[in-house]
Amino acid sequence: MTPCVTRRRRRRRAAPLLVAMFALAALFSSKAALAQNSTFYLDRLQMAGAPDDGVGIWRPQMGEKTRFYGQLGIGYSLNPFRVENYVDTLDQAPIVERKEGSPVAHQLTTYLNAGVEILDRFAFQVSFPLAVYQAGGKLNDSEAQVETLVSQTQTVVPMDLRFDGRVVIFRNESRSFKLGGIATLWAPTGNEYSFGGDTSVTGALGLAAEYDARFVAVTLNAGYHFRPNAQVNEFHLADELTFGAGVFVPLLDDRLRLGAEFLGSVGIRDNTTGDVDNTPLEWRVEGRGALGQDRNLWVGLSAGSRASAGYAPDFRGVAVFGGWFNLFNTKPKNRDFVYVIPGDVDKDKLPDDIDMCPNDKEDGKGPNPDDGCPEMLNDSDSDGIPDAQDACPHEPGVKDPDPKKNGCPEFIRRKKDSDQIEVLKEVQFAFDRADLLDSAFPILNEVVRLLNVNPEIELVRIEGHTDDQGSHKYNDELSQDRADSVMRYLTQRGIAAVRLEAKGFGKRRPLVENDTPEGRAKNRRVEFHIVRSKGQPPVQSTGGDAAPPGSAAPTAPPAPSTPPAPSPAPAPSAPPK
Repeated sequence: MTPCVTRRRRRRRAAPLLVAMFALAALFSSKAALAQNSTFYLDRLQMAGAPDDGVGIWRPQMGEKTRFYGQLGIGYSLNPFRVENYVDTLDQAPIVERKEGSPVAHQLTTYLNAGVEILDRFAFQVSFPLAVYQAGGKLNDSEAQVETLVSQTQTVVPMDLRFDGRVVIFRNESRSFKLGGIATLWAPTGNEYSFGGDTSVTGALGLAAEYDARFVAVTLNAGYHFRPNAQVNEFHLADELTFGAGVFVPLLDDRLRLGAEFLGSVGIRDNTTGDVDNTPLEWRVEGRGALGQDRNLWVGLSAGSRASAGYAPDFRGVAVFGGWFNLFNTKPKNRDFVYVIPGDVDKDKLPDDIDMCPNDKEDGKGPNPDDGCPEMLNDSDSDGIPDAQDACPHEPGVKDPDPKKNGCPEFIRRKKDSDQIEVLKEVQFAFDRADLLDSAFPILNEVVRLLNVNPEIELVRIEGHTDDQGSHKYNDELSQDRADSVMRYLTQRGIAAVRLEAKGFGKRRPLVENDTPEGRAKNRRVEFHIVRSKGQPPVQSTGGDAAPPGSAAPTAPPAPSTPPAPSPAPAPSAPPK
């Protein structure tokens, strides 16, 4: 009896499975039947959409900071689905062409893309295309004996909603080579009876590889698109292998980008393999321009045509407009920052915070007519300390019981036999910005006093330096903005702009290795170098890029060495960049 019972139990357990398999088979058979009663998602352009993408080529390139973006595109296609694509019989095609013309002759489509790039690694995007105008002939013709269950398409046609997930899988240290992956899902929101959508949820997996040589970038796309079977008369559609290539050339400091794209697909299942109608190839040329001070807006145009007899348009033109913004506003943006000038008690037009004698009006006499003090005997820097007792007679300072420090500034030193004005306490800025913190003002005020009492100093270069966190482009911009910020502060305190120049070197001139937090803190700095003094030969700028510590020496004659690190001072450590 036991064996019989066991067999009955197995049959009972198998019964639900058989029912489920039958239901599943019925579902797929109904889908297959439905596919033959409908059309398919016709538009070959899958708008890439992201800020660095081409029109149809997606690039494994993302913003270094998390950012949101959006793009609106408008495209026109001429004859994207022609008579020759679905009528193969030689005696039927001319009749349909003469009486009806292309079933989809004109298609005006809007493309709306929105997405987010996260941590320079991941991206998510949603895309909604809508054909706002579509026109063409009937699919049926009794004289030519062409019969389909879909007679004519609609004028306004929504298309399938698309969801993308992207990831940068690999990139080398210089970011010249990048490899990315993409997974795409289409929801069946389009009009499946008017070439607006497939009959079910579809998906695709793909890869993108790019080599960026700075002056040109070459990108390759490849993927597999899982599609349901579809048939319109003699045209069959199934899974496709997709591919594309793009070449992009940046111009005008990346404000303009020219490019060319070549895209296509090949049917690889059922009746589509080797069919020329299922091998659409398309090319286009494009241009994109960046707008705005931060280049966070863009406009673009592209135009192209088909390169095969497959179902691609005779002509396609696309215009796009888009923009992005960071989740956190981390880019330095204080170019128009205005510092508040403090009071002037003695009314000598020198602010009190740089006036060596804030209660005594400057008389314009003596060796230092701009230090804020009336003429004093044997006090070259007008700091109230006679030169005989002043350890720093040419640097305005403060009284100190230590004879070696008496009359010296608290935060800076003019190094002997050097062009450098040494900064003993770090000039600090807001995190990842160029806004000066309050702690920087006393340091810079001492620089102002030094320049005021040393008119023979004709030109000082303000240098901004960063650590190695982030790209060269970002650090170059940050260091330049910080140097500009310091220069702006000095000029607003009376230093003539012709006596100053600002230069950002980014991460190209580290003082020490960047492999520890302490080392990176030392490399984040502002330096002051005396370039030209009256009666002295000009100091040559080191210029160019310096090699990191420990790297091999250049083959060309070496530039002057980078100044040594500033001496430590009892000051709070600098915050992160």
